[in-house]
Amino acid sequence: MGIITNYSTANGDIYFHHTVSEKTQGTPPLYGPESHRGFEMIYLVEGEVRYFIEGEEYLARTGDLIFILPNEIHALQRSGAMKYERVVVSFEYNTVREMLERCGFCTDKSFLEMKNTVHRIIPIDLVEKYGIKEIMRDIGELDSTYSEFPFKFLSSVMSLIAALNKLFSNESREPVFRVSSDPVVKSAVDFIGEHITEQITLERISERLHVSKSTLCHRFRDSMNTSVNRYVAIKKIYHAMRLMENGMSATEAAAAVGYEHYTTFYHNYKQIIGVSPANDKK
Repeated sequence: MGIITNYSTANGDIYFHHTVSEKTQGTPPLYGPESHRGFEMIYLVEGEVRYFIEGEEYLARTGDLIFILPNEIHALQRSGAMKYERVVVSFEYNTVREMLERCGFCTDKSFLEMKNTVHRIIPIDLVEKYGIKEIMRDIGELDSTYSEFPFKFLSSVMSLIAALNKLFSNESREPVFRVSSDPVVKSAVDFIGEHITEQITLERISERLHVSKSTLCHRFRDSMNTSVNRYVAIKKIYHAMRLMENGMSATEAAAAVGYEHYTTFYHNYKQIIGVSPANDKK
């Protein structure tokens, strides 16, 4: 069988990969931080991983599912003492919403509308209970020679969405496997999220949290593996991207997220998203 390890739809809005990393000696590097336009689900077939998501650290083990919302900044560090095998599925909001609407499904209460979630790490018992294990394994083992492969892949993605909707509707318990959370960093992340449409400076955040700028910068980088300014820029650009998807012009979106100069917005957008605002809107 020709097992596909990577697959993306023509315009890249639905994607998956199935990869394996063997055991290593020493401490593996920290990968990230990164953020994505869409939802991302990582099924941990085997291994142990520390995930850093928006200022909080989690531990995922074999059989768990890591759930990451669009625009969330995350990084990971795997355990080198174990093989690391994962199946990753990601998809963009608008594409999947349109697919659901075409099939007659109402998305008002779908996890697609979630602004935050307690289910950062979905534990193995829930993964198995809602059939997510079988769905992710099926996706990871799709055969490239199968004539109806694209249909099978999209069908599996729809099954995954249905299973997650059912899980989020029925389960409300607190997240498990949280390792740590720096209160200063978490407060900074929350403040930035609440004031994303305003001008945000180091001075303003440090004054609000009653810590020095140097303390804020040091602790933020330790937890997030990126600077405060870089984090703010990423958050603002992704928020502007959503506004543009909803009909705003690039100039209007830039002003709406607190940019005084469009040239700065243009530069940051192209650097973070990879294309200019105008080309992305097309």
